[in-house]
Amino acid sequence: MGYTYAMSDLHGSLSQFRQMLSLIGFSGEDRLYLIGDVFDRKPDAMALLMDVMKRENVTLLLGNHEHMMIDYVEDRLGPLQKASWLDRSGGHYTLAGFQALSSWERSLVMGYLNTRCPVFLNRVRCGERRFRLFHAGPPELAPANALPKEMTDRDSGRECEIDEEGKNRRLLEAAGLESLTLAELEKQEPLLREPLLKQVLWTRLDPGFLPQGETVFLYGHTPVFQYDPAYDDGAPARIWHDREKRKFNLDCGAAPFRPDKTQKGRIGCLRLDDLSCYYV
Repeated sequence: MGYTYAMSDLHGSLSQFRQMLSLIGFSGEDRLYLIGDVFDRKPDAMALLMDVMKRENVTLLLGNHEHMMIDYVEDRLGPLQKASWLDRSGGHYTLAGFQALSSWERSLVMGYLNTRCPVFLNRVRCGERRFRLFHAGPPELAPANALPKEMTDRDSGRECEIDEEGKNRRLLEAAGLESLTLAELEKQEPLLREPLLKQVLWTRLDPGFLPQGETVFLYGHTPVFQYDPAYDDGAPARIWHDREKRKFNLDCGAAPFRPDKTQKGRIGCLRLDDLSCYYV
């Protein structure tokens, strides 16, 4: 019986990723969850994804950087959004790697991102613990008021006006699923796509937010540097958790948005079996 691990926000750090796998002795009996953002900011972004795709025991969840890349390729972004992804978010590295692939490989990449990568996982069990995994924020907090006034009625198949209670119910039903990929979201509830993805991939989870029940939240997106002023003195990044160990932020700033020489970013890896932490 192997171990279960989680990492987040690798941002093209292929060499460090492989070093981490060596450090933890990752084998075919183990399971690894990457909680979003393997893309952008470094030249090996696409090579990292191709490495992950070959590993049957590695599950990649979508992050906001995968979301931007998908929307770019599927022409969902406006000119300013495209420029922002390419320049400010370091998407030019990912796009260059994608364009260097054959048309068949590009098709495989897009199919993998849309059908194999969940936007959240609600029921990951390891021993006695139950974990919920998402890149940025829990899906049930998506705002119902962001949905359109009219949605498709499930019984009649017709467009009709849905009240706030109905919108909340549709959101909570989607948020309560065990997992959800983009392809499943498009098929089941296409109008939920933007508000749900904005919540799960883009929001900033309040460190004081307390999960219900005994569930443990695993997420990234917000570098741990923003949680603790002690890092201003050059301390190496460490996986953040609250006092009760109910929330773990795994974004240790391997490739920060605004590099700061005083911040020592690295990759953090959490072993879910006993909550041990590893760093490269």
